[in-house]
Amino acid sequence: MNKKFPWLLSTLIFTAALLAIFAGKIFTGHLLAAEDGRVQNYPGFASSGFLWTPLLLTGFPVMADPQICFFYPLCYLAKHIGGWNFYVLSGYFLSALFAALFAFRLSRSAFGAIISGLLYAFGGYQISELRHVQIVHTAAWLPLLLLLIDYLKEQSKWNLVQFAALAMASAMAILAGHSQTTAYIFTAALLYALNCGMQQSLKKAALLLTISLAAIGLGLAIAAVQLLPTYELVQLSVRPTFTYQDFIIGQLEPLQVLGFLMPYLLGGKFGSLEGIPFSEQGPPPGLLFYGLAPICLIVIAAVRCRANKTVQFFAALSLVALLFALGGHTPLGHLFSSIPVLGSFRGLYRVLLLPVFAACMVCSIAIGKIEETQANETQTNKSFKEELLSSWKNAASWKHLALCLYIFFSCLLPTFLLGTLPLLLFISRPQQLWRKTLLAASVLFVLSSYATSSQWYSQSELIGGFSAPEQTESLKEKLNNSQRIFTLRGLEGDKNEFPPNLSRLWKVPNASGYEPLMPLRYMKLLRLSEGGFLQPPWRISGGNRAFDICSVRYLYAPKDKFGGRAFVEDAWKYWHLMSQDNNVLVYENTRSRPRWYVVQEAVTSTPDEILKAITTGQLRDQQKFDPDYMVLIEDKIAAARTDSGARASSDTVTSISCDLDSDEKIALSVVADKPGYLVLADQYYPGWQATVDGLRVKILRANYVQRAVALEAGSHKIEFTYQPESFASGRLITLIALTLLAVILLAGLTWRLMPTRPAI
Repeated sequence: MNKKFPWLLSTLIFTAALLAIFAGKIFTGHLLAAEDGRVQNYPGFASSGFLWTPLLLTGFPVMADPQICFFYPLCYLAKHIGGWNFYVLSGYFLSALFAALFAFRLSRSAFGAIISGLLYAFGGYQISELRHVQIVHTAAWLPLLLLLIDYLKEQSKWNLVQFAALAMASAMAILAGHSQTTAYIFTAALLYALNCGMQQSLKKAALLLTISLAAIGLGLAIAAVQLLPTYELVQLSVRPTFTYQDFIIGQLEPLQVLGFLMPYLLGGKFGSLEGIPFSEQGPPPGLLFYGLAPICLIVIAAVRCRANKTVQFFAALSLVALLFALGGHTPLGHLFSSIPVLGSFRGLYRVLLLPVFAACMVCSIAIGKIEETQANETQTNKSFKEELLSSWKNAASWKHLALCLYIFFSCLLPTFLLGTLPLLLFISRPQQLWRKTLLAASVLFVLSSYATSSQWYSQSELIGGFSAPEQTESLKEKLNNSQRIFTLRGLEGDKNEFPPNLSRLWKVPNASGYEPLMPLRYMKLLRLSEGGFLQPPWRISGGNRAFDICSVRYLYAPKDKFGGRAFVEDAWKYWHLMSQDNNVLVYENTRSRPRWYVVQEAVTSTPDEILKAITTGQLRDQQKFDPDYMVLIEDKIAAARTDSGARASSDTVTSISCDLDSDEKIALSVVADKPGYLVLADQYYPGWQATVDGLRVKILRANYVQRAVALEAGSHKIEFTYQPESFASGRLITLIALTLLAVILLAGLTWRLMPTRPAI
């Protein structure tokens, strides 16, 4: 049995697998970006901007979105060297390599490690999640976490180094960008630490669990530069309002368990079993696909390795994960939803990563057992092959039925023969190279066949497909950075509808935006879903001033599905059809306010009353809300309301000009002949600071989601600067944690180099 991990061979095989699956798209000029990868991840990867972008949702703290992965080293490297496709491929390669390393640790079989690496990286789960590259990268760190914990259970001079490595791997898992997957793999890691310790003693279990918790805690501190801004954003989003009904969105349907197994048990292709129900945000078909040979290896492990503590752990982990994924379909649903952190996510099917990983590791253990049995073969002990032959001879007439079924299925599905015959040949002589090669080739062929028939393969778009529409430059000239568009269908819009977040890639300011962590207030104001589209029924009334105050000048809608259904009768006098080219309707909003303007009148009220006033056009005293003359303020201010007859005309503002407009700083020059309020139609968000003539002033929450500052009459220089405390605090914690990590690593290396004292 091999004692050293085959680094070179593994690298070559995993690279060959990448080429077999992805070369057909990469070498023809495609980007490996499908679904969310196309409309969210790639635009976030390729767009400029760091802390803030004004191009989405009237302003958004883009760095606070963990899925943008600003602080993930591999993402940073890909942005500056390799590009998007390199970033995607690196996630799959790391998944394969780390899984192989851990599998080798468990089985001491180089061949088993390579097979497990192929299964984990290129099986149904990871391939199905190519649309979410952050999931692929986050999942890649799971086997490395467990490997390092497995090393930590030993008394070794390397423990401090391994502790530091575990902390760094934990930080990488966080920074990779998918919080839900990170929570699942941390849970699995801690459970594995407890299991490893329990195999020795209760004291050892407590110690190993404490060490693992400390390492993960240090990893959290290292990732604080991302976590604190993300936490701030989450608290302002819809997530804190989630209920049990939100928790079970994307749960696994009971019949889907059958759907996962039956079409693929015999090597069936994508979608070969019809009629299986899929819930909203439910799992894609084939999530648990490995091919037939791995399933047979799992059965072998269940029979021959059932006393193995690691196999027992992975079996228990898989069962719990499956029950968790079923959500409300079991009596445990409410219990699972009450678990801190784990109960705050939806899309429960993603926890199936754990049984997927468990199956891959068990396959390696089974292969190691097969090789061990062959190596230990003696004349007094039957080999595994002889046991099979003996069982076959004793099966009497049943062997004929089994042979008939085998031939029958082989004739119906060649992939069945491909999945079983190489495995049987390997079992009979596991040490022969050609048999290993045949089994590995058959596994890779089945995996690549599934991968290239999956949805991402047909949905991956040519690089040219991400280029801006022809009318982009003329549109930006019309908007002049002082107004915006709105895409009615959000991320589902066609290219000529400027769907978010592609519009950000083209530098077109869009009041829409695809963002799971969209601020809750903004969603309420425009009645948006997280996909950036107006929630049906599409009804915009003349009294609704939400689009006006958000500086939406143009609304883009599909011609074939839309018509004029978005507007009620009294809105037509304000929304005019400008064009209907390329099957896209473009409406101009004649009441759109500029991005910055000055008004004299301020009305203080509660958030709910302000929201109602904006969406209906009526204040609580039946007075008309007109953003041309007034601003609605939540803060208590010393401002007297003027009556409508005393309202100032546009002549009250002599001039207003923009001196600087960048992502994180806006400088304006205003000359006003009367006191008033400068309204900035950008999102109100913690971290923005304002100065008037160099003096710090308070930013008022205006019009439910916007910013305003009070001005005296005269000439003024106003600056808005984004300097979030969450980012500054997170950066400080990260620097301290990295310093501590360096000290631990240095201490570990020093201790390792110290000579061992001879025993007395």
